[in-house]
Amino acid sequence: KEDWQEKFDLILETGDEYGPSLNRGKTFHLAGFPKVNTKKEYTMAIDVEFKDESLYYSEADSSIEGWLYSFWLRRYQEGSLETVKVILDWLNTKLDEVEKAVG
Repeated sequence: KEDWQEKFDLILETGDEYGPSLNRGKTFHLAGFPKVNTKKEYTMAIDVEFKDESLYYSEADSSIEGWLYSFWLRRYQEGSLETVKVILDWLNTKLDEVEKAVG
């Protein structure tokens, strides 16, 4: 197994039937993953509301950074990581083409 797989396994072992605590991304840092961004917007609890109040989303246990790591953790756990990676790589290429992005 690669290092990141061992880290994901360690995190999964700490969870219960609902999964591991994300601790706003700190769980991933404690396992040895790097901080993606140290700005508070990336590390604070998720709390989003539309101006017209038609949608409200809050997740006290997660942060943007924690959500990003947990997205890949869930794909790893369910066995779809490589498939999702291929889809996202394809999507990024298509979006670059539409926006005429370079690089």
